[in-house]
Amino acid sequence: MKKSIFTLVLAIAYLSIFAAPITNSKDIEFILTEDGITFVTNLRHGINNNLTAKNDAGEKIVFNLDEVKAYRKDGKEFHCKYFVEEGSQVVRKTFLQKIYTRAGYSVYKREKRMNENTNIEDYFVYKNETQEYQLNKRNYKTILSFFFPKFNLLYS
Repeated sequence: MKKSIFTLVLAIAYLSIFAAPITNSKDIEFILTEDGITFVTNLRHGINNNLTAKNDAGEKIVFNLDEVKAYRKDGKEFHCKYFVEEGSQVVRKTFLQKIYTRAGYSVYKREKRMNENTNIEDYFVYKNETQEYQLNKRNYKTILSFFFPKFNLLYS
């Protein structure tokens, strides 16, 4: 009897450690609104400025992009941010892709559509909700060295 209980305990321990499905947190799609966070599947951009997804029950849910604060799709996380381009006085609001965070600062990338190339000026640094910097040819070495200390070896 003791052997069977011991074997059962070992089997349960083995299954709980090795047989549990491993999910990557980047695979989980979500939408964050004022009402809270909703975990979804099959997230896609719909027509009329909407995000369309399915909930756990398989029901279709539609979110207006104006009400969405953040979302994750295909392992990429997007946050609604206000930004001012360098040399401009116009404040714009768009979804920026979160790239990296360190010491309370985050780097975001503005995605371009179609065949437009991404330039260094398409990257922004935020602290909380405030835009601190826009990367440019003058400051990118310093900013990248802060976020990725290995860059210091390239520039010394």
